[in-house]
Amino acid sequence: MTAGAAPLVLCQGVGRNYGRGDRQLTALHDVSCSIQAGDRIAISGRSGSGKSTLAHLMAGLDEPTSGVLSWPALGRREELRPGCIGVVFQSPSLLHELTVAENVALPLEIAGAEPSRARERALEALAALDLESLAEQLPDELSGGQSQRVAVARVLATGPPLVIADEPTGQLDHTTAERMLDVLDKTCRALGAALVLTTHDARVTARYDRRWRIADGALETGERS
Repeated sequence: MTAGAAPLVLCQGVGRNYGRGDRQLTALHDVSCSIQAGDRIAISGRSGSGKSTLAHLMAGLDEPTSGVLSWPALGRREELRPGCIGVVFQSPSLLHELTVAENVALPLEIAGAEPSRARERALEALAALDLESLAEQLPDELSGGQSQRVAVARVLATGPPLVIADEPTGQLDHTTAERMLDVLDKTCRALGAALVLTTHDARVTARYDRRWRIADGALETGERS
């Protein structure tokens, strides 16, 4: 991290409510934090604690109902994806009519890459996760774990400065999860990308030096080392 550099994400008193009137549910309240280039952060908490809500807000997929959320080093919200922020969702969200390689290449083509270059980078990302043999298969032919790893490859292929992974190991066995996290960590380090990962698994949290915790919509952040 460069001293004085603008943060990738800046949350200032951010809150998120769902519903209206007396039926409102507070998912997050008064969250203040920042993500800097190169950060590696695990956000832990129980199911329903607000982890996914915070991840989706940081990724620009949702808007806060209070406070200020901005991306000083990345630009406006509508410019964040696919080039600036890569998102690994809890479910793979692959397009069923496209092959594995086409799914991974799609964000690159959306960002303006030539189709041949997009395919080349897609195959490189698949190979990093030992998935090159699945390149021409359709998502319906994959297991849940394979689909999730393809979704990770799709994000890594775009080389974004920020990767947000929301419970990425939830559908994977321990060995496969560890290997996938190894690739995710290694690639983010090589890119100089920040990685923010949500999890309820203590073994995953233990991999990261910076550990934040969220409970009942309130975020506790550790000090920067």
